[in-house]
Amino acid sequence: MKAAVLLATYNGAEFVLEQIASIQSQTHSDFTLYIRDDGSPDGTIDLCRQAAKRDSRIKIMDDARGPSGCAAANFFRMLCAIDLAEYPFVAFSDQDDIWAPTKLARAISCLTEGCAEGYSSDLVAFDNHAGSAWYLRKSDSSLKFDYLFQGASAGCTYVLSRKAAVLVREKVELLGGIFPANRSHDWWIYAVCRSHGLLWFMDSQSHVFYRQHARNVYGAMTGARGSIAKFRLSRTGWYRDHVLWNANFLQMTVAEQSIVKLVQRMGLVDRIRLAWGASDFRRSKRDRTLFRIILLLGLF
Repeated sequence: MKAAVLLATYNGAEFVLEQIASIQSQTHSDFTLYIRDDGSPDGTIDLCRQAAKRDSRIKIMDDARGPSGCAAANFFRMLCAIDLAEYPFVAFSDQDDIWAPTKLARAISCLTEGCAEGYSSDLVAFDNHAGSAWYLRKSDSSLKFDYLFQGASAGCTYVLSRKAAVLVREKVELLGGIFPANRSHDWWIYAVCRSHGLLWFMDSQSHVFYRQHARNVYGAMTGARGSIAKFRLSRTGWYRDHVLWNANFLQMTVAEQSIVKLVQRMGLVDRIRLAWGASDFRRSKRDRTLFRIILLLGLF
């Protein structure tokens, strides 16, 4: 079963060849690797073109429209451009990670055997400069409405079935193919799929080595440091704004509408009701506790 791997690049010359090599080494070798560069001035695209000359599975996507402006929009331009009829599966890849050889095979196996349409997994974050690595658990069991308040995992772990990819592309096309730079595309993809009744598989194994460095769009913070970062981000209105924006692309069932209305109003009673329902909204115990505190303090 053939997979399309979408690799979005921008100023990734330092790391991109290592990631390309890890994808080329997949035990599931039936794939096409699509690479679209967003106007890197550091020679990233030249390195990618050289790799494409040596491997017919690598396709460089040139776009006369010019840079998309952010990694999410870059991914979605590729998704809208490929022929999904050729690919039962679509995977997303960051330019600076490293895939374990079994990454694609494991995801495809979990999707097919689990009759799921979306896949995500745990990760191993690493920082060569600091000489450290740590495990990121993202596979706590899905909840009834968790997708309204969080994504599944880092988007670089995502693999979609054709059915899910078609649905996501339809929603992207509603935006005119332009995805806002200040939106979380991994959360959005998960929300769209779950809201439309698609089953999602959360893998408790890790097959992605998630590189940390100064240019990460989103980092991999855990423990108290991660909680503090989430607290500060919530105070800016980022989470609430995402809940309300994502709602524009959901089915908006009666249950979804009632929750979104609480977030829209955000009065004292609304915040209490949301805090009471946190066990349906956030997967980890730590996140549920933090969510309740933020709500009751009026900081969501």
